[in-house]
Amino acid sequence: MLRRNKAKYMFLEEMTKQMKFLDILLLGDGLQPDAPRQSVKAYRFFHSWRASAPVFGLDNIGQPAMELELLWRWASDPKSANLELSEWAAKFRSTCQATLPYYQQIDLERSIRIKELERSDSMDRIQQPDKQQRLLVVDDDPFLRSYLAQNLKLDGYQVDEAGNVEAAKSLLRQNTYNLITLDLIMEPTMGYELFEFLKQDISLRWVPLIVLSGRNDLHDKVSCFRLGADDFLTKPFEMDELMARITRILSRMTEFEQMAFRDPLTGLYNRRYIDNQFDMEIKRVQRNPASLSICFLDIDRFKLINDTYGHHVGDLVLQGLAHKLQNSLRTSDIIGRYGGEEFIVILPETDAEKAKLLMEKLLSSIRGMPIARNEGREYTITFSAGIVEYDGKGKTSEWLSRADSVMYQAKQDGRDRIYIESDMNGVVDSSDEPL
Repeated sequence: MLRRNKAKYMFLEEMTKQMKFLDILLLGDGLQPDAPRQSVKAYRFFHSWRASAPVFGLDNIGQPAMELELLWRWASDPKSANLELSEWAAKFRSTCQATLPYYQQIDLERSIRIKELERSDSMDRIQQPDKQQRLLVVDDDPFLRSYLAQNLKLDGYQVDEAGNVEAAKSLLRQNTYNLITLDLIMEPTMGYELFEFLKQDISLRWVPLIVLSGRNDLHDKVSCFRLGADDFLTKPFEMDELMARITRILSRMTEFEQMAFRDPLTGLYNRRYIDNQFDMEIKRVQRNPASLSICFLDIDRFKLINDTYGHHVGDLVLQGLAHKLQNSLRTSDIIGRYGGEEFIVILPETDAEKAKLLMEKLLSSIRGMPIARNEGREYTITFSAGIVEYDGKGKTSEWLSRADSVMYQAKQDGRDRIYIESDMNGVVDSSDEPL
């Protein structure tokens, strides 16, 4: 929901709680000892609704609430305390009777508006990507930059700020961003320079970029789109419009990613994405030295599962392991299905020994626990894995081949185990290929 809708929903939810109290009060006869105090409380509710509902565009609640405020005003008058109990109770009952038509109108309107907002929120959840995505705001105006960042954070995004092109370049070298907003007219360097920087780096080339410019100039717009901008907004702009454009761009990127880079069976990244990510992570380590490991893992005796129980069960096992990997490993780890029953995990800022501990913890949690269920039957698995730490030697394909060889040795030595290169004993005998 947009921020205004969130506030409206909170107001309606608070009304719902208050109406539970009012439902009981309106059924009373006014003879209860606390009826006067509760009647004053009711008057305050109606007063609050009358004042607040129009702020959220809920005039169909505000108007009847005003009538109810007038009806119940007597209860807050100190003179009402001097009435005889029977007289007070009679006035209470007549007020309750007069209240019902307005109260029912408000209740119906409240119910309709809550359903509308929930339906809208449901659609937003379908259309919107994960709001844990990271955005970069580049603008040399500190007040506007802070305003943009704060609003984006309120919508759930992680946001970094850069006051100039050089600061933006530094952040882009350090972090991964899902979208950039770029002020075009900046000092000392124009925003145009960032376009070239993004195009030169394969890991940044596809990051969506929205240009925010103080000039409504056709030449600027055309130039930005030709250079690779995904959208262009002229200042001043409506914040809700910018939010909608960001949401749509990120939603489309998510859809494209699902089609191009996700394995349709497991939902994990596919081989195309993993190969590309290898290159990106290696370049990142070359720019900013840090540990980097990969893990190549393979389900033990998976062919036997398919042959014995059928490919449908095999698919359930693959999906079960994929789910376990996603929920057990760190958010910084990149998980993919490389083909068949083979999976890859890229572990940034992690040396081989630490990677082995992480994967052994995962393997221990899988042993003896059902990874899939079908028609009342549970299926358990183990896996074998090989881990290699990046050492700056060889091509990406050679690095992956080393991890594959280490994994193969783990299978040869009995399966259900995690090896790093230093664990390997002797040469793999390929004549006895394990399942």
